[in-house]
Amino acid sequence: MQLSLKEILKFIQDGSYLKLKQEEEKLYLLKNMIRAEQDELNLKRIVWKEHGVIGEFETCRQYSYNHLDLNVLLLDLGILHLNTFVRSEELLEEDKEKLKDIQIPGKYFLRFTASNDLRAQISDSQYDPNLNNIRLIEKVALWRESYNKFELLNNHWKKVRLKVLESSDCKLSQKIIFTCGTLSIVESPARYRTDKVVDILGIETILKKSRVDQEKL
Repeated sequence: MQLSLKEILKFIQDGSYLKLKQEEEKLYLLKNMIRAEQDELNLKRIVWKEHGVIGEFETCRQYSYNHLDLNVLLLDLGILHLNTFVRSEELLEEDKEKLKDIQIPGKYFLRFTASNDLRAQISDSQYDPNLNNIRLIEKVALWRESYNKFELLNNHWKKVRLKVLESSDCKLSQKIIFTCGTLSIVESPARYRTDKVVDILGIETILKKSRVDQEKL
């Protein structure tokens, strides 16, 4: 077993992964509690200088759109092929076979599926209910402390996962099963450039199947 795989197994087996998930839960709970108290104070912005934390409410607008109508608009503007892509999971197998030579390969990522026992431990990680009895500033201090711990653990988790991907420890579709769960390398679905497939699939299919690339539009 190579070093990178040993590192990620150690991170999981020595309890670091469990701590990571526990800190994640603490952050979620504390953030909601702090937000609720700030809302009760009717203050859109609070600065806690001693902890280097700013609590600020921001307007978050959410939009929904009709893919077909948007694609027709982009086609009329002459920019549909520049700002969209087609996902392989949207296509029939016969269409994917036609496009196999021009697909954009999916990205690889390492998936960890926790065992039932580990998932139970994560679910049972209840945070101190006495949090309701402490002052807002104390909650902020706990949030900052938990955030620092989470960042340290999460950065290490990302690092060891990346090392496994960059090494030859695991192969695509191979699963490594151990006491705490299962590690596997998974490939995200392939994509196709709209301008490369429109002549093969036809404009009607493209209008129905293509999706906007948010990074380009």
